Amino acid sequence: MSLKIIILAGGKGSRISPVIGDVPKILASVAGKPFLEWFLIWIKNWKLDINFEILISTCIGHSKIKDYCSKKKFNIKCIKEEKQLGTFGAIANVASTNYSENYLVLNGDTIFQANFNKIFDSYRNQDKDLPLLILKECSENVR
Repeated sequence: MSLKIIILAGGKGSRISPVIGDVPKILASVAGKPFLEWFLIWIKNWKLDINFEILISTCIGHSKIKDYCSKKKFNIKCIKEEKQLGTFGAIANVASTNYSENYLVLNGDTIFQANFNKIFDSYRNQDKDLPLLILKECSENVR
Protein backbone atom coordinates (compact mmCIF):
# COMPACT_ATOMS: atom_id res chain seq x y z
CA MET A 1 0.00 0.00 0.00
CA SER A 2 1.33 3.43 -0.88
CA LEU A 3 0.36 6.75 0.59
CA LYS A 4 0.97 10.33 -0.40
CA ILE A 5 0.49 12.88 2.37
CA ILE A 6 -0.67 16.18 0.91
CA ILE A 7 -0.13 19.19 3.15
CA LEU A 8 -2.26 22.16 2.13
CA ALA A 9 -0.16 25.29 2.62
CA GLY A 10 -1.14 27.67 -0.16
CA GLY A 11 -3.30 30.26 1.56
CA LYS A 12 -2.66 33.91 2.34
CA GLY A 13 -2.73 33.55 6.11
CA SER A 14 -4.80 36.73 6.33
CA ARG A 15 -5.78 36.36 9.98
CA ILE A 16 -2.24 35.75 11.21
CA SER A 17 -0.32 38.04 8.84
CA PRO A 18 -0.42 41.00 11.27
CA VAL A 19 1.67 38.82 13.61
CA ILE A 20 3.99 36.97 11.20
CA GLY A 21 4.19 39.43 8.29
CA ASP A 22 4.85 37.94 4.86
CA VAL A 23 6.13 34.61 6.22
CA PRO A 24 3.98 31.67 5.01
CA LYS A 25 1.98 30.22 7.92
CA ILE A 26 3.74 26.87 7.66
CA LEU A 27 7.09 28.67 8.21
CA ALA A 28 5.87 30.82 11.12
CA SER A 29 8.07 30.44 14.18
CA VAL A 30 6.49 28.43 17.01
CA ALA A 31 8.60 27.86 20.13
CA GLY A 32 11.77 28.63 18.17
CA LYS A 33 11.10 26.44 15.12
CA PRO A 34 9.14 26.93 11.92
CA PHE A 35 5.73 25.27 12.22
CA LEU A 36 6.69 22.96 9.33
CA GLU A 37 9.32 21.33 11.55
CA TRP A 38 6.75 20.67 14.29
CA PHE A 39 4.42 19.32 11.59
CA LEU A 40 7.08 16.88 10.35
CA ILE A 41 7.84 15.76 13.91
CA TRP A 42 4.11 15.14 14.34
CA ILE A 43 4.00 12.96 11.20
CA LYS A 44 7.20 11.10 12.19
CA ASN A 45 5.69 10.33 15.61
CA TRP A 46 2.83 8.44 13.95
CA LYS A 47 5.38 5.70 13.14
CA LEU A 48 3.39 4.70 10.07
CA ASP A 49 4.07 1.16 8.95
CA ILE A 50 3.49 1.99 5.28
CA ASN A 51 5.57 3.77 2.66
CA PHE A 52 4.61 7.40 2.27
CA GLU A 53 5.72 10.53 0.50
CA ILE A 54 5.07 14.09 1.70
CA LEU A 55 3.86 16.68 -0.79
CA ILE A 56 3.18 20.31 0.08
CA SER A 57 0.62 22.16 -2.00
CA THR A 58 1.70 25.80 -2.12
CA CYS A 59 0.66 29.01 -3.78
CA ILE A 60 1.32 32.15 -1.74
CA GLY A 61 4.89 31.87 -0.42
CA HIS A 62 5.80 28.92 -2.66
CA SER A 63 9.44 29.92 -3.20
CA LYS A 64 10.03 30.55 0.52
CA ILE A 65 8.60 27.14 1.42
CA LYS A 66 10.46 25.34 -1.37
CA ASP A 67 13.75 27.09 -0.53
CA TYR A 68 13.36 26.22 3.16
CA CYS A 69 12.70 22.54 2.37
CA SER A 70 15.75 22.46 0.05
CA LYS A 71 17.98 24.19 2.60
CA LYS A 72 16.94 21.71 5.32
CA LYS A 73 17.23 18.78 2.86
CA PHE A 74 13.70 17.64 3.69
CA ASN A 75 12.48 14.81 1.49
CA ILE A 76 9.40 16.81 0.48
CA LYS A 77 8.05 17.75 -2.91
CA CYS A 78 6.56 21.27 -3.15
CA ILE A 79 3.86 21.58 -5.80
CA LYS A 80 2.84 25.09 -6.77
CA GLU A 81 -0.64 26.28 -7.68
CA GLU A 82 -0.27 29.01 -10.29
CA LYS A 83 -3.33 30.68 -8.76
CA GLN A 84 -5.21 29.83 -5.59
CA LEU A 85 -7.43 26.86 -6.37
CA GLY A 86 -9.17 26.27 -3.04
CA THR A 87 -9.04 23.01 -1.12
CA PHE A 88 -10.35 20.61 -3.76
CA GLY A 89 -8.48 22.37 -6.57
CA ALA A 90 -5.21 22.15 -4.62
CA ILE A 91 -5.73 18.42 -4.01
CA ALA A 92 -6.57 17.82 -7.68
CA ASN A 93 -3.53 19.86 -8.76
CA VAL A 94 -1.20 17.70 -6.65
CA ALA A 95 -2.89 14.37 -7.49
CA SER A 96 -2.85 15.08 -11.24
CA THR A 97 0.94 14.75 -11.32
CA ASN A 98 1.54 12.56 -8.25
CA TYR A 99 -0.53 9.39 -8.49
CA SER A 100 -1.07 7.21 -5.46
CA GLU A 101 -3.48 4.50 -4.41
CA ASN A 102 -4.15 6.55 -1.28
CA TYR A 103 -3.90 10.16 -0.17
CA LEU A 104 -4.00 11.72 3.26
CA VAL A 105 -4.82 15.43 3.04
CA LEU A 106 -3.84 17.64 5.97
CA ASN A 107 -4.27 21.34 6.62
CA GLY A 108 -0.78 22.78 6.97
CA ASP A 109 -1.74 24.82 10.01
CA THR A 110 -3.30 22.12 12.20
CA ILE A 111 -1.86 19.44 14.47
CA PHE A 112 -4.17 17.13 16.41
CA GLN A 113 -4.08 13.81 18.26
CA ALA A 114 -5.10 10.68 16.39
CA ASN A 115 -3.85 7.10 16.14
CA PHE A 116 -3.07 7.09 12.42
CA ASN A 117 -1.78 3.49 12.40
CA LYS A 118 -5.08 2.28 13.87
CA ILE A 119 -7.03 4.42 11.41
CA PHE A 120 -5.05 3.06 8.43
CA ASP A 121 -5.34 -0.55 9.64
CA SER A 122 -9.09 -0.08 9.78
CA TYR A 123 -9.07 1.50 6.32
CA ARG A 124 -6.95 -1.28 4.81
CA ASN A 125 -9.23 -3.97 6.24
CA GLN A 126 -12.47 -2.56 4.87
CA ASP A 127 -14.30 -4.59 2.23
CA LYS A 128 -15.33 -1.71 0.01
CA ASP A 129 -13.26 0.79 -1.88
CA LEU A 130 -14.53 3.77 0.08
CA PRO A 131 -12.78 7.03 0.90
CA LEU A 132 -11.79 7.64 4.48
CA LEU A 133 -12.47 10.99 6.06
CA ILE A 134 -10.94 11.99 9.40
CA LEU A 135 -12.41 15.01 11.14
CA LYS A 136 -11.25 16.82 14.26
CA GLU A 137 -13.84 18.61 16.34
CA CYS A 138 -13.00 22.24 16.95
CA SER A 139 -14.52 23.84 20.02
CA GLU A 140 -14.10 27.38 18.67
CA ASN A 141 -14.29 28.93 15.26
CA VAL A 142 -12.01 31.96 15.34
CA ARG A 143 -12.54 34.45 12.54
